Amino acid sequence: MTLFITATSWSQTTTWTGAVNNIWTTAGNWDNGVPAANYIVIFPAGSTGNITNVAAAADITLTGLYLTGDANIRLVTPAVRTITINNGPVFNDFAIAAAAQLTLGTNINLTLGNGTGGNPTAAGIDGDFIIETNRTYDSDNSNVVTNVDGIIRNSGGTVLGGTTKLFFNAGSAYFHARNGGIIPDATWNATSLMSVEGIINSNPTGIDQPFGHFTWNSPSQNTHFSFDAMLTTVNGDFTVANTGTGSIRLKNFGGGTNVTTVFGDYIQTGGTLYIIGTSENQNLSLRGDFNMSGHAWTRTRNLEGISFLR
Repeated sequence: MTLFITATSWSQTTTWTGAVNNIWTTAGNWDNGVPAANYIVIFPAGSTGNITNVAAAADITLTGLYLTGDANIRLVTPAVRTITINNGPVFNDFAIAAAAQLTLGTNINLTLGNGTGGNPTAAGIDGDFIIETNRTYDSDNSNVVTNVDGIIRNSGGTVLGGTTKLFFNAGSAYFHARNGGIIPDATWNATSLMSVEGIINSNPTGIDQPFGHFTWNSPSQNTHFSFDAMLTTVNGDFTVANTGTGSIRLKNFGGGTNVTTVFGDYIQTGGTLYIIGTSENQNLSLRGDFNMSGHAWTRTRNLEGISFLR
């Protein structure tokens, strides 16, 4: 990701130096003063740590937010604040470089503001983007787009998107490291990864979309979770690594015959998968290889009406 940032008459650029302390509202921590409305904000290589008192007085709108090089920043503030990124002078209005990391910490939410048809408000996530508990990243407004080539880690928050607004590109990853919650609606490249890692006793929603690689790895899980036949297409590999003391089921019960199609391999290194829980029909159509090295894979609890397709 290359950033070309040019100040215009309607925007100013200020770059974090951290020369005084770690407080956002300290003027001496910036090379062009504390960010104000419509500023472009840059955290350069070498920036690190918790930045406190972010937008302490009120929500703030920026025309650019960029983490470059190996910047590793966590934003926190005493009261709930939203940083809105509006359309700025370059294509990516919000960007995290490949070696950088941004964490939305205590009380900080981030929203992409409305763009226009020919000029969307755009984000490029090449590095690591972490959304902590009760925090939100919103890429679901009009004419916005987020391209993920790195990683989004949902550690207890909410990620909002849509199939034309949030793209997990080749080699990217989304880690659903929380109990329950929403797996974001997105367009998933066949080599992207969606990994469910934080389920305990509450089921996630958002299973009803085609994924690339799909992994279930929730060691603290203590519930039996049914996909209710909503997982229909995995364009990459389907991996079951850990279900704790619980299990996952492609379908528990319900009329009709449903099919889950896996275009890659089925890989199981642990956990328990039921093709179906109690009754009716569910098929698993596997186009790749079947690799099982751990725990339990079961056609059905009552062993009736199940076919395994290859």
